[in-house]
Amino acid sequence: MKDRKDSMAILRVHLRKIPIARGVDLDRIAARTPDFTDADFKNLVNEAAILAARDNEEQVRVKHFDKAPTRQDALARESSPRNATAWR
Repeated sequence: MKDRKDSMAILRVHLRKIPIARGVDLDRIAARTPDFTDADFKNLVNEAAILAARDNEEQVRVKHFDKAPTRQDALARESSPRNATAWR
């Protein structure tokens, strides 16, 4: 199982070519994503970059990481009772 340092290292790899704002705390992101795989981190960074581009921002900010949908968000939606089949 990876720890926070491992998560931060993975984040840094995916952020190499992404301009991030000074206020972005990688330790905070790593702390709230303990079960993320390498692919999950890649998707998180890509989604945050897309949101920044939509906002016409030159750098990815904390708000973009906070708004970026994640795999866990998708899984939560899939398991929601609203998505349960009404017939069997």
